[in-house]
Amino acid sequence: MTSTCTKYASAYPERLAAIGKLIALEPYVGAMTPILHRCLSHGLEQLTKPNYALQGQGLACCLKAKVMRQADQSKSAAAARYDAKIAGIGKVIALEPYKDSGTKILHKCLTHNEEHLGVPSSLLAGRGLKCCRQAAIQAQADRRKAMAAAKYDARLAALGRVIRLGKYQGCGVPIMHRCMEHGEDHLARPDDTLAGHGLRCCRLAQSVRVGVSRNCAAAAKYEDAIAAIGKVVSLEPYKTSKTKILHRCIEHNEEHLGLPCSLLQGHGLRCCYAAAPRLSTLANAILRPHDDALSLPCAFYVYGLQDRPELAKPGISKSHSARSAESASRGLYGDLEAAWDLPTRRDALLIEGAILRDPSIPAPADLGGLEGINGCSEVRRIAPAALASRAQDLIDSLADHVGPWQQWALDNVPTLHRGERIALRRQMA
Repeated sequence: MTSTCTKYASAYPERLAAIGKLIALEPYVGAMTPILHRCLSHGLEQLTKPNYALQGQGLACCLKAKVMRQADQSKSAAAARYDAKIAGIGKVIALEPYKDSGTKILHKCLTHNEEHLGVPSSLLAGRGLKCCRQAAIQAQADRRKAMAAAKYDARLAALGRVIRLGKYQGCGVPIMHRCMEHGEDHLARPDDTLAGHGLRCCRLAQSVRVGVSRNCAAAAKYEDAIAAIGKVVSLEPYKTSKTKILHRCIEHNEEHLGLPCSLLQGHGLRCCYAAAPRLSTLANAILRPHDDALSLPCAFYVYGLQDRPELAKPGISKSHSARSAESASRGLYGDLEAAWDLPTRRDALLIEGAILRDPSIPAPADLGGLEGINGCSEVRRIAPAALASRAQDLIDSLADHVGPWQQWALDNVPTLHRGERIALRRQMA
């Protein structure tokens, strides 16, 4: 080592101490020859050139620390600028430290007083938080609904039937309306009112008008219908078919209340039933041969029973389908096996009597819970098909019979009572 190098080597530790950043751990060799040093600030040991150390550059740890300090200073400045900018916008305030323009941090909305995560770059563009976006969407929806409501009200005004009372929420959501004709308030769907359907009060009024119209038509025909039957005359105006009104019996000259629907079937008033013998319908046909109701058309039918294939239900009626659907006979009637339209009710009674009085076709001992149902007394223990075949033979026999019907009854109806036989023979005498 030359004297110059020796001089620099001896002075190097003092010059490092004066700078105060590093200490040399190896002997000085030359200004550009790296030797081991220790950083006094960070304790890192690393090779570096004495020339760099004397310039105050320090080691890699010092450079890293400098870079970090600069980065922190830059972030602090950016955060300060960000806080100043959002304060100037006046929509939100930051609740977390600023990181960078693309990292979400927590903010509070000054308009809606809600806290949400937000991207700084988006907030600096004035877009607001999640609550602001939702409020904007809701405001837009409210504007659309207001426009739809105004359009709906205009169309209602053009129709002139109802006005809207409730808040319009859509064409399919029922809201309260007021009927301009009847002054009543009812719920209705806007699409129904726009179709001109009106409210509930309008539908009820229409039903009343239809009912009144039908009753007027029925009332106009009622007088002619009972006059054609010739049993009663009405003394009060017709109301409905099932509302009793006062009538006078032509045969007994008595006044009684009667149901128009019953009188139209030729049943007569209370005086007629009081004068008639209280016997079976077949007995009435035998003992009252001149009753006009016996000349009306009638049907004879055979039904099966529900879940009882071994039983059958015969009967007579003006309409077997209506008879089987009566609520009083619910659960009795099954499937229709056969039905015949006969020229008179007397013929139907004779066929029914010939079957129901036949001891070879007995009533069942157990109806399986059907006891008490209207019509259960006519059920017989025979398959429906077999009973229909028996009925067809009787109907053919009655149609082919030559002579008075009384003789057919004597020949084909079993177990006639003595009084019935005497009445039949007297009628033929």
